[in-house]
Amino acid sequence: MELPSMQEVDRLLNSLRGRVDPMVARRFACTCVRSIWSKVEAQRHVSPDTVAHCHRAVTLTEQSLVRPVDDSDLLTVEFEVITNAGNEAFMAAAHVGWNLFASLNGLSQIDEFDNAREIASWQRVQADQMRPAGKFGPSEKWWPRS
Repeated sequence: MELPSMQEVDRLLNSLRGRVDPMVARRFACTCVRSIWSKVEAQRHVSPDTVAHCHRAVTLTEQSLVRPVDDSDLLTVEFEVITNAGNEAFMAAAHVGWNLFASLNGLSQIDEFDNAREIASWQRVQADQMRPAGKFGPSEKWWPRS
């Protein structure tokens, strides 16, 4: 599956802004994170406990799309720890539910569409790194460039 370009992502999110519920952008961001989840779990310099907190944060964010999530559940996640750990894949996962956790952590809300765009860009970097060596995308040529 070829990922859309960032220009296509921008066009999509901008066309939806103001026309659909911002939770559509959050759902898109969750989908981006799930597509690179193996990279999130593969963090060598992040403790397994921190990865588990990140997984819980993503799961709660996904749950928030279909029903309210209790503050007591949100407080089980060490949000400050997960938002300061790992590479782009981990940062995308940690930030996907920013607005869900923000008020409990004294943070400002952010625009869901801007957040989704940022997460899509982190996803793109990680997905490009996941491509096996020697595999070319549809737009890449197999011969050396001159």
